[in-house]
Amino acid sequence: MFALLVTVALVVGIMGALSRIAASDDMGMRARDALIVLEKDGTLVQGVSNGTSLQIALDGFSFCSTLSVSTTMGTIVQSATTTGCSAAANPTGSFVIVHRVFVAESTVYDARMEAWQHG
Repeated sequence: MFALLVTVALVVGIMGALSRIAASDDMGMRARDALIVLEKDGTLVQGVSNGTSLQIALDGFSFCSTLSVSTTMGTIVQSATTTGCSAAANPTGSFVIVHRVFVAESTVYDARMEAWQHG
């Protein structure tokens, strides 16, 4: 009987871990797709000189995120966080980080997005 309880507890624990991994993978895919869209529609290029365009774009997504645009030397040029979201208020404490490199006005930039589910 004890062995059965241990087995059930292990299965439940493994299933919980797998569901968290799947959720993280899904969030990673959504964040990567978001950065691709932001690059393709010109928002990242606009965001280099105008952080407002980044804020408007982030507020349109169905998840929370912080987007930083920096030079290849690591100097942050612009940064925005989804309105109403705070990494500190992330209930699970888990998030994904994705990057996208793009060129604006002959300069290479790195877009870094931290994404998590609404609390």
